Amino acid sequence: MGCDDKNDSVREEQQTLIIASVLPAQKESLVLVGGSSGEGVWNPLYICKNEDSADWRIWHTDFRIRGFDEIYEEGYEYRIRIRIRYWQADPAIADHNPRNCDLVELISKEKKDSQHIPSEFLAD
Repeated sequence: MGCDDKNDSVREEQQTLIIASVLPAQKESLVLVGGSSGEGVWNPLYICKNEDSADWRIWHTDFRIRGFDEIYEEGYEYRIRIRIRYWQADPAIADHNPRNCDLVELISKEKKDSQHIPSEFLAD
């Protein structure tokens, strides 16, 4: 079964994220095996949070941030604006899948230790 782009519904949204100054541990508990297709492994890539949230979360490699991956340096906390494009073959279906994620703007880069990161996200 293939996808015909003419029939796909595409939706874009922008988000402002804070990317932690440390990378997540490569722990089995942080790796998602499977996904909707039942295949593949998603390794943790960044620790991040939305600008209006206090809760850190893991950003996985299935959702690489094009334009940011190349400039990230550990030891700096970043505030970035990203654009996420979603697609769904049937707009009536509530579930949507990301198509891609791009850096729109590097708002700030500050040398600091990110605070209040859950210990299970970090190396032992």
